Amino acid sequence: MLTLKEQLIQQSKEIQSLGIDISYRPGTLGSRSNGIAYYGTGKKNVALELVDIRNQVVIGIKLTGDSRGEPKRLILRELAKIGIAVDNPTQTNLRISCPNTELTKKFVSILETINSIDEIEDSDERSWKKTAKLDTPLTNIVKIIRIAVESNDTSLLKRSFVDDVTPYVAVNIKTDTLNYGEHVVPIDYLFKYSVKMVQDGVDDESIKDFWQRNLKVVYITSSEARYIDVDLGLQTVMPEGWQDGDDPLARLNEAKVNVIS
Repeated sequence: MLTLKEQLIQQSKEIQSLGIDISYRPGTLGSRSNGIAYYGTGKKNVALELVDIRNQVVIGIKLTGDSRGEPKRLILRELAKIGIAVDNPTQTNLRISCPNTELTKKFVSILETINSIDEIEDSDERSWKKTAKLDTPLTNIVKIIRIAVESNDTSLLKRSFVDDVTPYVAVNIKTDTLNYGEHVVPIDYLFKYSVKMVQDGVDDESIKDFWQRNLKVVYITSSEARYIDVDLGLQTVMPEGWQDGDDPLARLNEAKVNVIS
């Protein structure tokens, strides 16, 4: 049977695998808490959390500032419409208890419901942007690579295209200590390798398969990242002799960095 801390981490991973970049923070030394997983919604002063309360992992809606008034009433109203009841509507921060087997699905429903409330102010101007499930962004990345090569304009190949899908490809959970997201195969290397594949006449599905197998992010410490990038000189390259089909974790293995899940 999983401990509460293990349950928090497992639930965070499940949510993150859906493209929701939730961040887990362990409890401090001496604290009774097993930690907290936090995600800012698309609405101002409204966030979602996973917390352990009374020996159970629950969903929390954290309300700050002006969101404690009318926005809270609107959230309660809309949650009631989809059959989700909070444990105590009078609390400042709302809590929703449910079995672990239903938690991820309910978390997503709550997030979608909150983000759909037009009367609550958006958190920033980017909140309208959506990232599709992983297959679609990868297909689009390959299309952009082909356009870049055929138009002789590789400046089109932007890191941001790849950063947006980080939650889908993260191997472990971001924490206060493991806070540096390291692409196991550098983005620059992925682009260069793909450009060569296009030039060699490789079809789009094969290039997409290359990305699916090699696009992974691990959260490590900043000092470990600095050792890989600076001390070993592997910031944008793979170890000598590496080729597609070899272990994507070759850079981390060379640095003797263990991935902590």
